[in-house]
Amino acid sequence: MAKPASSASDYIASHPDLRDPSSSSSPIASLYSSLSSLRSRNPSAYHANVKWWSTTLHDWAWQGVQSTPSNSRLILTVEPSLADALTLNDVARPTAIPTAVAAMIKAGELVALEDYLAATKQIRKGSQPSRSSSSSSLIPTPRQVLSFVVARPFWYALRMAGLSSSDDDDIAGSAHYDEDDDWPRVSAKWVSLPNVEKAASLVLSQPMPASLLSCPLFSLASFRSHVRQALPHLTADVDFDVLLKHLARDKRVAIVQGDVVKIAPDGATQVKPITEEEQSTFAVRETQTRLAAQVQDIEARVDQRTKEIKSIIASQPSSANASSSPRIRHLLSSRRALNDLLARRLDSLSQLESVLLRIEQAHDDVALVAAYDLAGEALRGLHKQSGGAERAEDVMTRLQQSMADQRDVEEAMRVGGAVMTEGEIDEDELKEEMERMEREERDKHSTAQPTEDKETAGTAAAAQEAQLRGLAAPTTPQEGAAATSEPARAQHQLEKLNA
Repeated sequence: MAKPASSASDYIASHPDLRDPSSSSSPIASLYSSLSSLRSRNPSAYHANVKWWSTTLHDWAWQGVQSTPSNSRLILTVEPSLADALTLNDVARPTAIPTAVAAMIKAGELVALEDYLAATKQIRKGSQPSRSSSSSSLIPTPRQVLSFVVARPFWYALRMAGLSSSDDDDIAGSAHYDEDDDWPRVSAKWVSLPNVEKAASLVLSQPMPASLLSCPLFSLASFRSHVRQALPHLTADVDFDVLLKHLARDKRVAIVQGDVVKIAPDGATQVKPITEEEQSTFAVRETQTRLAAQVQDIEARVDQRTKEIKSIIASQPSSANASSSPRIRHLLSSRRALNDLLARRLDSLSQLESVLLRIEQAHDDVALVAAYDLAGEALRGLHKQSGGAERAEDVMTRLQQSMADQRDVEEAMRVGGAVMTEGEIDEDELKEEMERMEREERDKHSTAQPTEDKETAGTAAAAQEAQLRGLAAPTTPQEGAAATSEPARAQHQLEKLNA
């Protein structure tokens, strides 16, 4: 798809295949050449070129670059001027458009505008409505009939007789069959079904206004405004008619009754008929909308009167002359009447808004009741699956009995195990005996430890005493004094050890 463009020249300049037609890598030579001869010589290239033209022409309409007064986005206007608009700087003029458009019609991508609006049965991409008299332009022209019935068999006979080569036949065919002769067959206004489906998808994805959630009804004018919020450039009246016809007849998500349009809520695949309650709510809401518009108009007129009065007062030399001016008295009287009317309109508007709020609350109550009803049905279904209170009581009784049986089995197994182990060594007795021996061993060690300490201390004291006894006698008074003190210290140490 080409980028958005504001004119045909911008579209051509932004299209990747049309920017540089003189380049050796440009596909223009193949795309713009005749498709009639390519169909038999190279079917793959023919279908590829037709696909390219299909994408380009649908996008050509969607971008709004057609040279038509309506600037339609959903209608492709096919006429010889279309080839002129796509001519590239006088370098190449497309001759493939008529054949490509004929292939698009056959594939069901294009439907004549008159047939589309008049059809009563569903139209989908790939299907065609019954042809009306407006489609008589698709009948071959006399020149085309002569070309296929007379000229082509003639050249075929010459080639079979060896008087003409296949190249001569192609040249002769091109000489006797001019692709421009197809323009009368395809020149018309065609509804682009891919563009219509794209527009419908964008509109349906547009969030519904909060004021319409309780009553999804539009007037034609309000629905047009809703559409333009999703598609600001969809301004042609014919586009709006085609889109509304597609939503109502083909997708069946809209209902049109006079000036009233109902759209299916989000997620719904089909719209429900308009109810009397919805019609009544719609009438109240439309009245409220008209009153709101009247209030704005009256307020604007009151402001205008006030401005005129102030202007006259400012232009008068004295306030006395201004107060006696007939113009001012008329403006004051008119403003007073408008204020009275405004007060009545505001009061009526307030009452209608209160009624609409109550209707919305009632709509919410209906939704809540429906939700409660569904919840009740779900609970009843679950209650039925559970079997009721009697079945639950029976289940619990059987569960208690099963648990009692299990306890009996466990008790029987315990008693049987005790019988089987009778006469064997009691593990508890072994454990008690081991603990008793451990206590005795600990007591034995605790009584032997003080005796060992005393024996060790006595041995050390005896050794100290023997050492003292072996000491030599002093030879000098100083040594005598030292000798006298040494036994005293030794005796003191011995007493400490004995203690």
